[in-house]
Amino acid sequence: MLGQAQGGLGCHSNDGFVRGAFQALESFLPGDLLLLDHVAGHTGEGWNEMCDWLAKQERHQSLCLNLMLWKKLMPHLWMLLSTGDGLLPRCGTGLWAMPPGRLSHRSYEFERAG
Repeated sequence: MLGQAQGGLGCHSNDGFVRGAFQALESFLPGDLLLLDHVAGHTGEGWNEMCDWLAKQERHQSLCLNLMLWKKLMPHLWMLLSTGDGLLPRCGTGLWAMPPGRLSHRSYEFERAG
């Protein structure tokens, strides 16, 4: 999963979900707070053990985390969470871009000829 999150390994089964989750975390956490590392399973590492436990709990009784609701949003969530990304300002349901000014007939002709 680490390679998938960082974009180094291809995986068509998650449809960008893991990569989207990584980008969302990366976009709003300061660089020194997000550390990803491969951890061998069943070695007693606390966070890995918790993930294993949560996965088993979900398999037996749902924790009401419906990932299908997040499937379309997750690849784009980073755009909502990030502040220093250079994106256009957010507004309403998207990004705000000032419409370009109207071109005069003369400037259009000049561009076509050039």
